[in-house]
Amino acid sequence: MIYDLRLRIGFERLRRSLAHDDGEWWPYIEAIHSNIPEFCFDRTTPSHWQQVVLFEGDLVRFEIVGVHPQGPQDRLRYRLTGGYPVVEAFPDSGWVEHSEFRVSLPKKRDVHFFLYVTDVDDSENADMRSFQCRVRPR
Repeated sequence: MIYDLRLRIGFERLRRSLAHDDGEWWPYIEAIHSNIPEFCFDRTTPSHWQQVVLFEGDLVRFEIVGVHPQGPQDRLRYRLTGGYPVVEAFPDSGWVEHSEFRVSLPKKRDVHFFLYVTDVDDSENADMRSFQCRVRPR
């Protein structure tokens, strides 16, 4: 896994040099794994919006794969927030060291998930991905 990460960082360095992108390198989300296939993400695959319908009480799992191009991986912090228009659907995780999250779907019509990765000292420059689902009662 360490070699995969070094290879990805090397390719990112090459991509940025070819694009003349010499700016700062902020941490980014390489992939998101989930037990809900529509919530999976990979930087190499174009994303397509899909209507996802789940049921109240369903357990949704996320694992964020973050990359820190300038520092060690242990400097990464992760966060999961969620809600629907105007109201929080479940508690904000805050910035944490672990990249795995679980949420039991609340009794709300629509739920939005916001997943972040950032450097421990720079939460202002976080990378974010979001997903949405419609929730039906059991």
